[in-house]
Amino acid sequence: MTYRVIFAPSCLHNIDARLAYWREQQVADNAVQRWFDHLWSALERLETLPYAFPIDRFATRASALPIRKVTLGDDLVFYQIREAQREVWIVALVHGATRAEASDDR
Repeated sequence: MTYRVIFAPSCLHNIDARLAYWREQQVADNAVQRWFDHLWSALERLETLPYAFPIDRFATRASALPIRKVTLGDDLVFYQIREAQREVWIVALVHGATRAEASDDR
């Protein structure tokens, strides 16, 4: 059975901010496309295997539901599973260097 993947407005804002930064830095279009391909590939896995990625204890402390994370190179994608609705909510995309504690699950 599949889950519906939904992007929270905060995550869409994170992606827009990343694209704006890359435009400012004049990152090559093919590099941006590779990043998107990698991101979509990981998100497609969430449709069928949402429990495949670990719970992030740091992010979960601030939420009512467990928050899981997908590590994509230097980026972290945080999401919640809403089992009753068969939904995966993508809540944030964060560059790992901006939140070092995200990879330190104490």
